[in-house]
Amino acid sequence: LAAADLLVSDYSSVIGDAAAMDVPVMLFQPDREEYVNRTRGLYPWADEAGPVVLSESALLEEVRRWLDDPAGWDVVHGPRRRQWAVRASGPSDGSATRRAVDEILARLERP
Repeated sequence: LAAADLLVSDYSSVIGDAAAMDVPVMLFQPDREEYVNRTRGLYPWADEAGPVVLSESALLEEVRRWLDDPAGWDVVHGPRRRQWAVRASGPSDGSATRRAVDEILARLERP
């Protein structure tokens, strides 16, 4: 991901990693209706990580918009991705492991 300019994914948890690293994300979900509404659902707010495209032609159009103006595309989609990354993963401050351990230990101490 560190070398990626853009992530195109479906429902994978890798979108959280990409968003936390501030890599632009597009969600290609041609089976969204069946997958989300009948099968599994999504990670909370996952559709805020990037634009959701439902067809191959829509994906190609969105990739073209990104290629034509990555900075402009990020002005539109970046703020939501960054907000989602913080909501989904917490701050990227190098202390995530410490927070996770503290939470696990606190839960072990609860009756």
